[in-house]
Amino acid sequence: MIFSNAKGLLTILIMKVKNIPAPPVAPNRKCKIVTALHINDMFLMNLPEIHESFEDIPKELLVQNLYRVQKLSTYFYEFRQAHNNQLNTTKSPEYIRINNFGSRKTGWLTYNPVKVKISPTGEISLANENYSTKKRKVII
Repeated sequence: MIFSNAKGLLTILIMKVKNIPAPPVAPNRKCKIVTALHINDMFLMNLPEIHESFEDIPKELLVQNLYRVQKLSTYFYEFRQAHNNQLNTTKSPEYIRINNFGSRKTGWLTYNPVKVKISPTGEISLANENYSTKKRKVII
């Protein structure tokens, strides 16, 4: 999970869970969840500010900038174009490796990733990422 604090700085929390889904918990109350990364999640990258609707963006541009998460590590995140099946190439634009959360060459803010979901008919929409950071009391 990736969090941002009140100053806009990004941090990551690595969660390793064995067969038990754990609710996401922010490091403190001033942090908010930016996104969660899982292998094969889809992201739009290298696009300017994206709004709720994609009707004004040409479909060809969306497909060119659609990436999937290929590999996750504690130090880097690897993305490949969704339509590219060659796993051995590391050339841009087919392959993106994010090493930090800054705005430099390999930074998270440089690529402006936005998590999306794709319907069975191929429609692209923003992913619904409503994470509750409050603990819930369960009465049985």
